[in-house]
Amino acid sequence: MISPFDVPLVPGLFIYTDRSKQKQGFLFQFNPETLKRSRTVALQDSNTNQPNGTSTGRGNAGRKYSMKASRWKIDFDIRLDASRMFPKQLGMMIAQAATGQGLAALNPFGSVLAGIRQLEALVEPTEIPVTGGKRGLEEHPETPVVEFYWGDRVWSGYVTSLSFNEALFSALLMPMVVEASISMEIIEPMSSLLAGLTGGNR
Repeated sequence: MISPFDVPLVPGLFIYTDRSKQKQGFLFQFNPETLKRSRTVALQDSNTNQPNGTSTGRGNAGRKYSMKASRWKIDFDIRLDASRMFPKQLGMMIAQAATGQGLAALNPFGSVLAGIRQLEALVEPTEIPVTGGKRGLEEHPETPVVEFYWGDRVWSGYVTSLSFNEALFSALLMPMVVEASISMEIIEPMSSLLAGLTGGNR
């Protein structure tokens, strides 16, 4: 009988630049069972003096209607489990990824807490907020741009929602099992896949 640990794992991967301007990589210990992608298209209208595309007679101010598509959104859950380890093949994949992509620091999953910290970095500002901004108010730097690798597909965007569900604590109250729910908003539309541009595939 073949052990599950003998089956090669192609893990999902997040790549981002942390607050110290270093490239970081986070490999999923367990790939999500489902990956939900959604996009909405909304009807928009605006004032226009142009006769074409209006609902009134020629030369009169009217309304121009158009359909606008929102950005793609991706939702999925990943699981961190302190009692399970990556298959042996993953060590080779990590080395190849670090060499091929020239990352300064591609850190594999070492512990549940380390995984939590890396996921938290996806929604933390890339710089420390400071006071005395342009409007005299505290400015909030942007969160990092995240590259989401899912097999042969790559999306670039931002993590818009992150929540943790911790369970099975140790005697020192360290979480042994954590499920993270992640939502991303994609910068590039999925139509870029057909055009061969960044966002759908590289």
